[in-house]
Amino acid sequence: LTTEALLPAAQQLADYRRSHDGYEVEVALVQNVFDEFDYGRATPIAIRRFVRATQEWDPAPRFLSIFADAQYPIRDGSVDTIYPEWSVPSFGFAPSDGWFAMQSDGPNNWSELLAVGRIPVRSVAQGELFVEKLQTYETAPLEQWQKRMLLLAGGTNESEQSQLQFYSNRWGEIAADTVATIDGDPVPVHTGADTIRYYKKANAPLDDTFQDSLAVDLKRGAGWLNYFGHSAAQTWEIVTNPPSEFDNAGRLPIVISLGCRTGSFAGGRFEEKSAPSLGEQLVVGSVRPDGTPRDGALNGGIAHFGESALGNLIPSARINDALVQRVFVDTMRVLGEAIRSAKAEINADFGNSDFYVKHLLQYGLLGDPATNMALPPQPDLHVSSDLIATDPTVPVPSDELTVTARLQNRGLIPSDSVTARLTWERPDGTITQRTRRIDRFRLEKTLSFSFPLDERAIGPNTFRVTVDLDNEYDEANETNNTAERTQVVFDTGVALLSPTDFGTVTSEEPSLEFTVSGQATDRVPVVLQLDTVPDFSSPARREVQREVSDLRGTWQPSGLSENETYYWRARLADANANTWRTARFTIAPTVPERSWLQRDQLFSANENSRLRRTGRSWRFNEYSRNVLTFSERGQGSRVNGFIVDGTMRYEYLQLGFGVLVLDGTSGEVRASESFPTYDLRDAGRGRLRVRANPTPRPPKRRVDPGRGEVDVCKPGLSGHRHTVVPVRLGHEDAERTLRRNGRARVPALGGR
Repeated sequence: LTTEALLPAAQQLADYRRSHDGYEVEVALVQNVFDEFDYGRATPIAIRRFVRATQEWDPAPRFLSIFADAQYPIRDGSVDTIYPEWSVPSFGFAPSDGWFAMQSDGPNNWSELLAVGRIPVRSVAQGELFVEKLQTYETAPLEQWQKRMLLLAGGTNESEQSQLQFYSNRWGEIAADTVATIDGDPVPVHTGADTIRYYKKANAPLDDTFQDSLAVDLKRGAGWLNYFGHSAAQTWEIVTNPPSEFDNAGRLPIVISLGCRTGSFAGGRFEEKSAPSLGEQLVVGSVRPDGTPRDGALNGGIAHFGESALGNLIPSARINDALVQRVFVDTMRVLGEAIRSAKAEINADFGNSDFYVKHLLQYGLLGDPATNMALPPQPDLHVSSDLIATDPTVPVPSDELTVTARLQNRGLIPSDSVTARLTWERPDGTITQRTRRIDRFRLEKTLSFSFPLDERAIGPNTFRVTVDLDNEYDEANETNNTAERTQVVFDTGVALLSPTDFGTVTSEEPSLEFTVSGQATDRVPVVLQLDTVPDFSSPARREVQREVSDLRGTWQPSGLSENETYYWRARLADANANTWRTARFTIAPTVPERSWLQRDQLFSANENSRLRRTGRSWRFNEYSRNVLTFSERGQGSRVNGFIVDGTMRYEYLQLGFGVLVLDGTSGEVRASESFPTYDLRDAGRGRLRVRANPTPRPPKRRVDPGRGEVDVCKPGLSGHRHTVVPVRLGHEDAERTLRRNGRARVPALGGR
């Protein structure tokens, strides 16, 4: 449904839906609808009559996509024209497009008979840019960003913050877990989202690090962005950069805005009455007076589902409960149909309440209701050459080679375990295979295999990783289940056997022993050097060449001095200088043979940077470590308990204490662990289970006289997991407002 002025861009969207989805598409001009259904008057009732009439078509339409913005409808002289060429009116103010499809089965039926959405464009150029944005979004290959879920929660006091975070955590757990509890029953969940949380902790301005981190995660891209908190028509309580500055083109989220007025597309909330709302800026950007799109319109989001007026906590949460279940549990992947189904559930449960009907009317979709969500519709097990690593990176036949493969799942969690195989093909064509059955996983699984190397491995070795060997699962992409990496095993030729590095000898004519790798058929020339300085640059340096026939050789230099440290090295005569193998030893007659000794100049050549030597004394170097600690469940990218030097992450804390152990002499991380604050065990089950009840009731309190505290089992909606938290006696339950049944005294999420 569009206007004559916007028809060229609307036709582009219709052509795309015909070719991409195989839909039959009818493009209707709104003036024709006015003429046919309300005597030419530009009224919302004409559009409602038209929508109902389409249900007699064969087939009846599944979607109503309004391809136009709506002008501010109040005739108070604040806008130049009531009927601009880019406007298709909505119903009422606050506006409601869902009303066009409601009450088809009677005045008390507030479900929608087809999925409704609005693409609020004001020019052909803006419409064409949206079609480009939509095509890019729907045809993008599955990557990791599509499984990322950003959860933002605000609140102006501790009680509000607790409630908003409670629901946000629940939605994140449903989206991320392999099993969720819905209405008291465990159900399999196959999306396996990667959840990132940004929660407001105080009624104070957000610090720069919080906002900078959020900007980075918006730029990285996300498949789903869920905001829950206070908002106005053009901003959230958690303030972000303008959508045009998200810098996330091609990695766009579906935005769920559970607050106030961000979906107020018909204007009226600003000094300039027709200024675009936050939802419009996210989906289509904004235009200049001549209709050309402003910069950044390809950033933002692909769709926005939110309120056009004031919203309230409990109804908003229940609407999103239903939507999250359809998207992340039922894996519905057409956006408008998932929203329509979620609102139908709320209508069935609460349609007799004016309080809930208000929310059903005011929650609407900005975007194409036929949008195919870029969330995965099937499993997509993925492996690529850059996810396969070997250690050491320059192996020789005497090494043990470790091959590590990171298997990614960019789609739904498989319903059962998965088979993976590593195939090692040596240069002579011989094959070694290792096969493992691994548990179903949501994001990434790392496999490690170790192989002892011998002379047969010298040359290029191919390591091939295959996942889902027998095609047990229908995947979104069947071409990315196999990858390989080639690792060359080098014939460096020489290994130093004795004396060992930093070893001691008692003789002034020690026997220096070495081996040559490979299956030699001829005599192999080996160059050896001996010196008293580590860079082999002194005039005293000695050099010999030995020809080895049985892969083992010796050199016995004479005239060495006791209590002196010597450096020796060897390489094949035809090899380059980078292949030297080096060791050092000390002639110490008073020290037992084959002891370990490090002294004098050995410290100046010490590869261990922890030591600092002055004269004949030494001490450990000083060091610094930047350790960030987080004692809550998540702040965006900072979801680990400890972050060391900005990159190393340890211990995702979910409950209780986290411990990070650092080496006091080097600052290296030695260990980390997390564990519950208290031993939450009972005699019957071995652990404490908390069960939420369908009927809200006062919290159970168990007094622990030893602590002067109580454990509070918080009540909530049916079947959702809760945390047992220690609180002080007399503390008011932070979720008391949840027990008011969504009626009086429920805080609004808009202006205070």
